[in-house]
Amino acid sequence: MLSVIIASYNSGHTLGECLTSLKSELMNTDAEVIVVDNGSTDGTSSMVSTRFPEVKLIRNAVNEYFVHGFNRAYKESSGEFVLAVNSDVIVVPGALHRLLDFMNSSPRVAVASCRVLTPRTGELQPTGGRFLTLTMDLFEWTRLGWLFPSVKDQLSSFHYMRSWDRSDVREVDAIVAIFMIFRRAAVEAVGGFFDNRFLMFFAEDELCWRLKNAGWKIYHLGDIFVYHWGRVVFNKMSSRFLSDLSLRDRLEYHNAVLGLTRALIFRIVLRIDSFLTFALKRFRIIE
Repeated sequence: MLSVIIASYNSGHTLGECLTSLKSELMNTDAEVIVVDNGSTDGTSSMVSTRFPEVKLIRNAVNEYFVHGFNRAYKESSGEFVLAVNSDVIVVPGALHRLLDFMNSSPRVAVASCRVLTPRTGELQPTGGRFLTLTMDLFEWTRLGWLFPSVKDQLSSFHYMRSWDRSDVREVDAIVAIFMIFRRAAVEAVGGFFDNRFLMFFAEDELCWRLKNAGWKIYHLGDIFVYHWGRVVFNKMSSRFLSDLSLRDRLEYHNAVLGLTRALIFRIVLRIDSFLTFALKRFRIIE
């Protein structure tokens, strides 16, 4: 059995498109679809219950963010495989069944995903890459990146695998939870689904890290693709709020994956960088 789980927040229009594409894919398939609506105010819940009565809808009174929404949906699911889908994904005919075929024929694979393209333009969205490192984050979040931009670019290119066109089948460290299928037995073997310490970012990275450490494999399938609008929810939040949320979850990632020593180093350097930035602005050395 397959469980499809979706966490949604004020994304009724794209969620309707997503569920319509899933409905076609899931015909004659032993599957369940679970949507957790995180306190939307745009009529998302009413749309789901009216247009898709077969979907199990869970209404949260407030926005519990994506990680907690996905975790709630996961707890309600029962499938051997669990597909986590963003609410602004359009599933291309055949994509889901080819993912399932791959998982069924690859018993040591815990997670798999595919190419993600932007509708209309067909632009490739970079999914699947390497685990974050302390060095990468120091250059991305401090003045080190400003002082040594070429080093920052090289590190970023290495981490995000920018030279890779994502067209082949390849084992990777981690996958972005846009359209991501999990083997439940593997997830349960490493302590469960997403870590509730996270709110919106890096939960899938931390889960992939646990799975890789336990000997499971994570794959990107370049011969399959789906469409993803992207930033539907993010565009409804301020850039400052998203930046603060990303840093918060990034610090949790450092604690969980990189270890307390590296996490402490990152925090200390961030504080020093913040002080230096304030001083430079105070004396009008930088804007």
